[in-house]
Amino acid sequence: MPGQPHPGPVVALTGSGGELGRRVAEVLAGTAEVRALDLEGTDLTERLRGTTCLVHLDPEPPERPALTLDGARIETGDVRRLLGAASDAGLEAVVLLSSAVVHGAWPDNPVPLTESAPVRPVPGFPFAARCAEVERLAASWADEGSRRAVVLRPAPVVGAGPGLAAALRLGWPVRWVEDEPPVQLLHVDDLAAAVALAATEPLDGPYGVAPDGWVDPAAVRALAGSPPAVPVPGRVRAALTRRSLGDVPAGILAHAAAPWVLANDRLRAAGWAPSSTTEEAYVATHAGAPWSRISPRRRQDLILGAAATAVVGLPVAAAAAARRRRRRRWG
Repeated sequence: MPGQPHPGPVVALTGSGGELGRRVAEVLAGTAEVRALDLEGTDLTERLRGTTCLVHLDPEPPERPALTLDGARIETGDVRRLLGAASDAGLEAVVLLSSAVVHGAWPDNPVPLTESAPVRPVPGFPFAARCAEVERLAASWADEGSRRAVVLRPAPVVGAGPGLAAALRLGWPVRWVEDEPPVQLLHVDDLAAAVALAATEPLDGPYGVAPDGWVDPAAVRALAGSPPAVPVPGRVRAALTRRSLGDVPAGILAHAAAPWVLANDRLRAAGWAPSSTTEEAYVATHAGAPWSRISPRRRQDLILGAAATAVVGLPVAAAAAARRRRRRRWG
């Protein structure tokens, strides 16, 4: 009846208007009361009173520009403010999003990474640094009392708009490195299910959120309808990479050169199971790529043409840069 408290958990949810937030609310419908929580105003504590769990969906990048966080955006003021309000309101559980990138992409990473693997984000990737700081704040909040802080570390998510998966240029028909690392893609529905589980069950600490297993990048290119990757010289490959990535920070390039795939055993043991493999998630969230409508011969011509353009452009760009330096030096 109206006015009566909800018999189940009461979840305060930030980001409820986004794609992931909407899906989390749908999963929780019928099992929990969901209260949308925006960060405007100064009464966060009062708005959190009466809830059983705070779910904060930031900092999962909703779009590519979020990957290029500048110094101001790296600040975690929102997270600090929310955790402070949660303490004042007497909450005993929070759920925060992190990312698999907190582990960094390093040649000595085990395959797969478990939750016990060290947090060592790659330098030059502010988004990864921010996720690591969010995890530190969550652990500190939990240590201050008898409280649970659940941190979810998803693999690159597809189906919720451009983000990390798009920035990595999966399916691009030019190899970035000679030995490409394996690929994992997580469907947004599986992440939503993990968030809902964390909000309603007594989970605690970090959890990797990933599909079962992983695939070779060649499999993603095949699903995209791309031709087999054309090997090009290292300098050309670097030039093409820079042109393709644009303003994405240099630190992200490491994630195309070393392994960082996740195990999901801990979250599975808590009752979660992925509904999609990496291949299924990619197919379900990517329309037929333009490559699939181009003849194999034409695809190769386009790739080789791009490589040749990069070769020609390198000395031209170098000369232009030298002229700019001379102008700056001599005024």
